[in-house]
Amino acid sequence: MRRHHVVLLAIALVGAACSGSTPERVVPTTTTTTTTTTTAAPTTTTTTTTTTTTAPPTTTTTTTAPPTTTTTTTTTTAAPPTTTTTTTTTTTTTTLPPPDWEGIVTEVADVWLSEGTPVTPGVSVAVLLPDGTEVLVARGLADLVAEVPVATDDYFRIGSISKTITSVAMLQLVSEGLVDLDEPVATYVGDLLNGYVLDGVDYGNQVTVRQVLNHTDGFAEYAFDLEFYLLMSTRLETVVEPEEIVDWALSRGPQYVPGTSYSYNTVGHNVVGLIIESVTGQPAHEVLRERIFDPLGLDDIFLPPAEEPPESVVHGYAATILKAALDAIPATASYPEADLGDVYDISVVPQEAIRSAGWTGGSIEAQVADVARTFRAMFDGTLLDDAAVTKFLTTSEFSDYGLGISVGTTAGTTSWSHGGGVPGFRSHAAYYPDHDIAIAVSANVLPADPDVGELAERILGALLNEAELEPLPASEDSDALGAILDSEPVDLGGWLHLGKAWRVVYRSQAVNGNPIEVTGVIIAPAESADGPRPVLSITHGTTGLADACAPSLEFPNDYVLGFIAPLLEQGWVVVATDYEGLGGPGLHPYIVGESEARGAFDIVRAAQKVPGLGADGPLVVWGHSQGGHAAMHVAERWTDLAPELDLVGVAAGAPPSQFPLLSTFLRGGDFQGYLTMAGAGLAAAYDELDLASLVAPEYRSLLDELENGCTGHIFDVFNPIPYEDLLTVDDIFALPEWNARLLENDTNQRPNEVPTIILHGDEDEQIPVASSEVLLAQLCALEGHAPLERRVYPGTNHGSSVVAYQDDLIAWLEARVAGDPALDQCGSGA
Repeated sequence: MRRHHVVLLAIALVGAACSGSTPERVVPTTTTTTTTTTTAAPTTTTTTTTTTTTAPPTTTTTTTAPPTTTTTTTTTTAAPPTTTTTTTTTTTTTTLPPPDWEGIVTEVADVWLSEGTPVTPGVSVAVLLPDGTEVLVARGLADLVAEVPVATDDYFRIGSISKTITSVAMLQLVSEGLVDLDEPVATYVGDLLNGYVLDGVDYGNQVTVRQVLNHTDGFAEYAFDLEFYLLMSTRLETVVEPEEIVDWALSRGPQYVPGTSYSYNTVGHNVVGLIIESVTGQPAHEVLRERIFDPLGLDDIFLPPAEEPPESVVHGYAATILKAALDAIPATASYPEADLGDVYDISVVPQEAIRSAGWTGGSIEAQVADVARTFRAMFDGTLLDDAAVTKFLTTSEFSDYGLGISVGTTAGTTSWSHGGGVPGFRSHAAYYPDHDIAIAVSANVLPADPDVGELAERILGALLNEAELEPLPASEDSDALGAILDSEPVDLGGWLHLGKAWRVVYRSQAVNGNPIEVTGVIIAPAESADGPRPVLSITHGTTGLADACAPSLEFPNDYVLGFIAPLLEQGWVVVATDYEGLGGPGLHPYIVGESEARGAFDIVRAAQKVPGLGADGPLVVWGHSQGGHAAMHVAERWTDLAPELDLVGVAAGAPPSQFPLLSTFLRGGDFQGYLTMAGAGLAAAYDELDLASLVAPEYRSLLDELENGCTGHIFDVFNPIPYEDLLTVDDIFALPEWNARLLENDTNQRPNEVPTIILHGDEDEQIPVASSEVLLAQLCALEGHAPLERRVYPGTNHGSSVVAYQDDLIAWLEARVAGDPALDQCGSGA
């Protein structure tokens, strides 16, 4: 479902690389301990008497047990505000409750964990906000076997984030004139690199300090070398000295002439550690503590093997290709208790070699809060002055990597970051200067899929969206189709990284021409558009006829958001109408095609009225079941209802058609209630139709139940009644006025005006697959139709076919937006 870097076999035992992997699926048990210190942000208005002084920050600690436990403990301490009254006109500062940052981060982390492939056991997150708020969240398991939950004070190996911290110490020495970035390494460590030979030239005395910091030194990455990997697997109980890592690199020689290219490696930062020791005359771990950790008051960050955390790190796990490597190596395969099926428990084997190999380039162990605090202090003047920060962020011509840190953008904002990967752990830390936010994330699995960098990006997007989201402005012309009459922001919870959303009330028109109000949802990227964006308008399946059945009331919905996430991540706008009567006045005119199509078109018009949304790009429409019916009417009524919209494609899943056949198919079964809904919906739309007069007197009072519950309730009420007893007529299609409206609202009466695809499961128990086969033939026979295609998904029913065709649907919609020609199975060409 997402993109992956290929993690080479040799990453396993001693890797400290910053790259890792990314995508999907499931962790059932989670435990959260969150500590948040919050300073409330005031809003200011002008008034005449009262000045309010805000109380000290509130500290909230929440411990949430796994889902099988219902214990939740919340402790809140806050001093009361003090109020001073004066007689002069002044400013009243009202302390508003801050956003639930803890809840936001927790929801994002939970969604991310649920996507873990094959499994992401646990994760710890630290977020530092501009006002001093610290949000600490831990989710999942620290030990899969014992089912011990992760806690916010657990220790993780942060891998190559160690490089960034080591680089800060080096830059301090540069600022003090003790080290020159452009001096050869040999100036400080003598003949350490002698024998670094390429094509007969020894570059050992030419590699500079700058080059080892920015990875233009030519060193190979030992973690990707199979021979080194095998060697280390046989000495798991032995500490790896930094000189051993350097000797290994010298034996391989430069990959290129130093200074002429970029290749990420850990060897260079081991050299940096040796330079620091040589210049200061102190062990590297003491230098980091005296220069970085102690000044920041950090007690929970350590550089093994010379110093130890008070507790061991959480259990770390190897997955996918890394697990396969460990299973294949005799030394590590000799620990059968480490093999847990999907993952390998790294913590079962001896740790000396694993912990020491990265050293100043990859061995730090810490609580993530201290990592986030260090990242902020790198850039706020605490650890480095402005000149040093400038050097820190200066990249080479070969990459976006500075002197121990990556320089880039995340979620549309500047990002200074570094990743870390060591056996069993994947970490990411970043500072976002545009917003003064620091985030550190550690998971106890390598590779992490989705990657922890993606989690950090999602968290940032969620935080920014929550801080900025406001209701949409009401349209000036409230009578215009699509005019926004009212709106409210929607909290997307764990999906906030996808963008922002609103429930809206917008202007539309009933089939009788009367203006009406319709409700729905608009979802868009967080950033303002710099041009037209593609738009997907979703037409929903059957929910019922009453206001309480409006899908927008249940939004956000994890299933829906997960389904459309690929498009939102590409910057599309997605809109979803509730249809007429669901959330607005009147009974929903169920299965009335014009009404459905107007709702789908007019919410696009509403989105186009939102400044900065960019909803003017190519439009595609998709719906399933009743939504498939609506989508077909969109395709067939485009030029009548919304010719100015750039409709380029319509996808209809299991569209109801062949109404006489469908009526016979549904009678007496689990879905007979659809027939009563259809009769009531048509009667709501057309004055000449009266359903009550056709219902047997003893059942007429039951029609009130159509507004007292949604589809399940309607089935409960009407399914048990024999269809022949419910109505006073044998065949509703024999009644001219009813037959005319039923025929008009079938999906086989008009040619599709844009490329259209029909998607259907061959075991559909609600809309027989044969009906769409007939529909395709009928539409192909109509003059002037646009390209038509039908795909059938074997072994799937009405619901499961949606999952089966998701990838095909997304690809088909993307192709229409891209302007690619559409297949025409009618034989008339593309």
